[in-house]
Amino acid sequence: MERRLTSVRSNARTMSLRALSAGCVLMALAGTLGGCAGRHAELETAPSAASIAGRYIATLGDGDASNAKGADALTVIRLPIADSAAGVSQWDTSFAQLPLANTMTGQPGVVSVSSDGTFGFAIGGKGATPTTWQGAGDGVVSVDLTDPMGPKIGTMSMMGMRPRSIALSPSGTLLAVACDKPGAQVAIGRVQNGVLEGGAAWNLGDLGLSENAGAYSVAWHPSGRFVAVVLSESKSVAFFEVDQASGGLGLAAWGSPVMLGDTDQTPAFGTFSDDGNTFVVVSQGFTGGAPTPGSVATIRFERDAKMRPGADGRDFADAAHAVIGRGPVGISPTGLVVRGSSVVVTSARGANQGAAAGEDVGGVISLMNIASDGRLSAAREFDAGGLPMGVSLDMSKTVLVVSRVSAAASGGGDGELVFYTLRSGRNDEPGDLMKADFTVGVGSMPHGAVIVR
Repeated sequence: MERRLTSVRSNARTMSLRALSAGCVLMALAGTLGGCAGRHAELETAPSAASIAGRYIATLGDGDASNAKGADALTVIRLPIADSAAGVSQWDTSFAQLPLANTMTGQPGVVSVSSDGTFGFAIGGKGATPTTWQGAGDGVVSVDLTDPMGPKIGTMSMMGMRPRSIALSPSGTLLAVACDKPGAQVAIGRVQNGVLEGGAAWNLGDLGLSENAGAYSVAWHPSGRFVAVVLSESKSVAFFEVDQASGGLGLAAWGSPVMLGDTDQTPAFGTFSDDGNTFVVVSQGFTGGAPTPGSVATIRFERDAKMRPGADGRDFADAAHAVIGRGPVGISPTGLVVRGSSVVVTSARGANQGAAAGEDVGGVISLMNIASDGRLSAAREFDAGGLPMGVSLDMSKTVLVVSRVSAAASGGGDGELVFYTLRSGRNDEPGDLMKADFTVGVGSMPHGAVIVR
């Protein structure tokens, strides 16, 4: 259902927008128009409402989570947020909300949308409410986004697979899934017209890994040729080549798994750099069962490995992947963006913040830079002004979008989107973030999924 928001200027710098019906999007807008010339060109100032590039923003909310006062929903906000045709004294913005049951609070990889923005998939179903950050859903739900203001829920697939993370291939023809199902921890489904149409699943043991390695997250290489699987229990990352040559679906190990080597760090999610030469993986810190500061590591990915004969008679890729950079981030990392040499990690708490019961703590945004040799610069930290739950870039890759909960760490609270200009760093200098002086409210508890298309 499409709803429209309007506002009247209350002073020279602040615009307030209020939903005409209850329980939805609240916005505050201010600032001046910015400019963007060309791909990856950077804004010189904080973003304005009109400088966020794309057709829409989508975010998934676990609105009935502990202490929250809402319902689970996918919220889609039409861009531009500010309709210039309405004049300086009034703003007009459209949005839609689609009920979508989920229990994946604070978990990246719960939603994936095609590059053209016309369809997507989400991990859905209430299932058993997860007691740890390693929750799983009931299945994968297709979402028709051909009309962003009239999104439609499709069928649920992969029932019983307990999906943890999903990722659409760059072409949108394959969906990779990390599952919490013995004997089928990694799956790839074929996508036809925005719907899953068959596929294959693999036991980690059959892929040359420990069956207890714990597939937690998946990510595609920009070429669409490789898939990375983050293995939480074995504290490693494995890379596979996807084979469709025979008309079926096959996975072949591309080099040996990369061991991250820190027993107090549990890898959770990752992504490839734009050029595909580096994989960036974020880990959760745990000591004695309690959360501690997390970490980020850069892995050199060797895509042009030579094929050599193996002991079993099959050729294998002699790829020498290796960890080349490490750095600390905040406690309980929740999101990751990599643009060029810039690495952005959102965390629920700063490394030096307490964790006393009921204590109001705010999250942090850590900004790092990857040097030419792959090393990570020291992190520059920014106060997130709440609990950051997800992060993405707009279509121009100049504006960073962070979803956060404006409440205490104990749960509940209103969800909102915050916008920053991302300025690139250089070598050991991590760049900068310039925060916009407007936010977009999106109901209760946004989390781990904010996408701009």
